[in-house]
Amino acid sequence: MAALSTSLDKLSNLKRLQVYCGGSVYWCGDALSSPSPPFLNLERLGHSGCTFSRVPRWIGCLRSLRDLRLGAKEVLQEDVDIIGTKLPSLVYLALRIPGIPTGRIVIGGSTGFPCLKTFWFDCDRMSFLTFEAGAMPALRQMWLRLDTGGWDKAAPVGLRHLPASLEKITIYRTEEANHELIRSVFEEAADAHPTRPALRLGLYIARCREEDDY
Repeated sequence: MAALSTSLDKLSNLKRLQVYCGGSVYWCGDALSSPSPPFLNLERLGHSGCTFSRVPRWIGCLRSLRDLRLGAKEVLQEDVDIIGTKLPSLVYLALRIPGIPTGRIVIGGSTGFPCLKTFWFDCDRMSFLTFEAGAMPALRQMWLRLDTGGWDKAAPVGLRHLPASLEKITIYRTEEANHELIRSVFEEAADAHPTRPALRLGLYIARCREEDDY
């Protein structure tokens, strides 16, 4: 990671960066947490199998970013606010939080995300995510991934506050267990939405073919 960081410092015109770490173990990406990245023209950033301790501060400098796929052990409210307000062109966001979040994440009208169309949230503690009025006004698709054994038996709070443009909610689980419970919990949440978006359940097997992994 340190060698990669040194190489990236020379790529000022970089438009797309995908860091892929093979295998089942997530690697620490903190060596890439440079305080002032040179690739400010970046439009797509993904870290497959790579997890940061904290959301890097330089993420907020990537004003041209349209696609962000990020994993971090600690995601604070201020991190979400930065992503939502400092990245005005963002249309795709995949956020992975392994383990138990350190605090609740609240997304509302003042949190930004004016152009976001697809939101992928990978976290077993779904109840730690809350949507308030005006959240993600252009959202069309939501993808949720959970570990069946660690799931907190809840859906994100306030799904009814998402916009009428929301067409589909897809839930991926790691095992067949709790299928009916998962369907029941998320159907109730989806039915509370004014336009009742379509709900789909599936098994997450290595890579989901319909969307690139992150």
